[in-house]
Amino acid sequence: GPLWFVEALLIFSTVYVLYRLISNYSFNPFKNTFPTNAAVTGSIIAIALGTFFVRIWYPVGVEVWDHFQLGHFTHYIFSFWVGLLAYRGRWFENLSNPKPWKRVAILSIIALPIMIAVGMGMGYDINTFLGTFSWQSLVLSTWESIACLSIIISLAYIFKNRFDTQGRLIKWMSPNFYAVYILHALVIVSIMIPFLYIAIPTALKFFFVSLVSVPMCFVISDLIRRVPYTKRVLG
Repeated sequence: GPLWFVEALLIFSTVYVLYRLISNYSFNPFKNTFPTNAAVTGSIIAIALGTFFVRIWYPVGVEVWDHFQLGHFTHYIFSFWVGLLAYRGRWFENLSNPKPWKRVAILSIIALPIMIAVGMGMGYDINTFLGTFSWQSLVLSTWESIACLSIIISLAYIFKNRFDTQGRLIKWMSPNFYAVYILHALVIVSIMIPFLYIAIPTALKFFFVSLVSVPMCFVISDLIRRVPYTKRVLG
């Protein structure tokens, strides 16, 4: 289920805690200032190459321990590490308008269907993009890294400046998101089962299941978080 990602975060957190126990060294070249464009570009190159080399042995779709796709873990580990640096270095408080990265984000979104169309039109095997030592795999790894950082930076700025307030509904929903992530699969499947026996189009089933399951997930989460001590784990 989706809790594999929580497991991955627990592993990352454990490694970080162990590191902090044995070392007081804290690397952060950008304190109280957002990283330069050169630093972001260098990070994109590093992530792209790291992803490419990992996927030579662990292509997308190949799982370790039945649920970890190591082909994506270069991005996950980098994002976890950068999140620590960003919090300690107060990066997002000092984020100015990243106009170049907004353009890059838009271009990367446009480029994806073009890449797919060109690749399929030229008869390339889709698996060569997902891994192995091939230029196709390098292209996809590079695109993912560019899209990842440019979209994150752009969205961080947009939400920081345009969506930095909460109404009553969002304020109630916010502390429940983690619990919803944990229990949503159980709720959705439970609501979906009766619809298996109803002869209506799949799109309508999706609509009705979403209409019921989304608010129910948050209501159940809120009730669970009212139980003593649960907030220590669920936030």
